[in-house]
Amino acid sequence: MELRERMENHLADDLKNRGYEVNTSFREYGPSGLKGKTENEIIDLMRKEGYDAILTVALLDIEKERNYVQGYVEYWPGGIYYSRFGRYYYYWYDRIYQPGYYVSNTTYLIEGNLFDTKLDKLVFSAQTESFNPGTADKLGHQLSQSLLDEMSRKGMLQPIIK
Repeated sequence: MELRERMENHLADDLKNRGYEVNTSFREYGPSGLKGKTENEIIDLMRKEGYDAILTVALLDIEKERNYVQGYVEYWPGGIYYSRFGRYYYYWYDRIYQPGYYVSNTTYLIEGNLFDTKLDKLVFSAQTESFNPGTADKLGHQLSQSLLDEMSRKGMLQPIIK
């Protein structure tokens, strides 16, 4: 499953959990989406199918960074472990010497835009990022929650009363 599909699924599921009726472009139109259609054709199609709003999500940037974490040496006074070299070495070596190592960090920058289909107008836009999410599912979940929480704070998502 591609990142796009995972992200759409997480957004849809999170919106459904908030009481909204939702569909994803991937489920509805497949992997090629609405490619080849004009702006007017897309908005007419969305209105005809009864969609009030369109939430778009775009991956703006993936930044990878590799950093070196400096090693260090500590002094720990010993006792009985000084009696034989083997005891001393194997007992203390890992406790006093920590070698340096490299870490890789990845930051994903996502932009979400909410369009009102009746007005054919952008009503909300936000960017959010995720730092070292680990998996595509975690990335989708983190970014979805962050984007929807910001939409709620800005009054774009009203609680659904059933």
